[in-house]
Amino acid sequence: MTNHETGPQPCDVPTPPRPAGGGARLIAAAILGLTLVLGNGLWLARQFRGQPAAAPIVSASDPNSPVRRINKVSDLPSGPVERIEVAYFYRTPRCWGCTEAERLTRKTIETYFADRLASGEFHLVTADVRKPQNAALARKYGANGSALYLGIVKSGVEYILPIGEVWLVVDNEARFMATLREKIDVVYTSD
Repeated sequence: MTNHETGPQPCDVPTPPRPAGGGARLIAAAILGLTLVLGNGLWLARQFRGQPAAAPIVSASDPNSPVRRINKVSDLPSGPVERIEVAYFYRTPRCWGCTEAERLTRKTIETYFADRLASGEFHLVTADVRKPQNAALARKYGANGSALYLGIVKSGVEYILPIGEVWLVVDNEARFMATLREKIDVVYTSD
């Protein structure tokens, strides 16, 4: 019964109809999500089937020369440096910090190591880790995103040294350049 003075009473207000299959939609969405996750997992598994867990690392400059990873310059053996490769890796799309790191790396090398660069004793390489043609180089250095490394050749062995300190000063040109220059200078004086 409706009381015209107070409006409709609770029993007089029609309830909206429930959407048909509400529970079925939720189940269908869950199945779809699970299918996507499992499908991607199976695709990834097929991509790496038959490959060794850790592919052997080879130098891009000489496929037969051994490569060793080090964590600090003091891990280098004594002896003269034959060659240094500065390797800067990135992935696309690039952020401000990534483009700035590459710019400052180039500027540091061109400013302080131009003579060594011209002689071929020093080499700069930049590479997008997502491009197939850079896969071997990225694997050699262990790069999977934005990273800076030194590849130091001594006695025919290439030593891979990550340079992570630069990311703390990427917003300060003078400090970035000083940090990278100091690291390279220490390598050259590590005899």
